[in-house]
Amino acid sequence: MLEVKKLTVCYNDFLALNEISLKIQEGALTGIIGPNGAGKSTLLKAMLNIIPH
Repeated sequence: MLEVKKLTVCYNDFLALNEISLKIQEGALTGIIGPNGAGKSTLLKAMLNIIPH
């Protein structure tokens, strides 16, 4: 299982993600969809500790 609780990411003064929480069960096929600039890549980068959060 993958669980994220209250993930927040800021770029300088811009709030990119605000208290995002999710739980993905083991073996689940999960997609992240949304328009350009919605924070999909930011979410994944923060979950992988590529960017600070």
